[in-house]
Amino acid sequence: MPTDSARPAHVVVTGEHARVTLHGELDVMHRDALSCVLDEARRAAKRVCVDLADVQFLDWIALSLILQMASLHRRAGGTVVVTGATTSTRRLVGLMGAEALLGTSLN
Repeated sequence: MPTDSARPAHVVVTGEHARVTLHGELDVMHRDALSCVLDEARRAAKRVCVDLADVQFLDWIALSLILQMASLHRRAGGTVVVTGATTSTRRLVGLMGAEALLGTSLN
């Protein structure tokens, strides 16, 4: 298990809002840690913001985890907003055909 300094993300929960700040390179090596952080946010708050501004690289596995969390959270009545997406992240979303899942929340 990675140490806190090696974690690819952290969560700050304030009331019904959770902010997940992702950073660094998110790939298959970070799958378990990323999954835990996203699940923590989903369970802790009704509204989740996933901030990608500090992400240098995002592979399809990491994006799939974000999409899965967003889908589960919305089905449970929550909201998810993804901010700070780079051009390459938006391109990956398009290649995965996932624009509709993130919809207008991909900023």
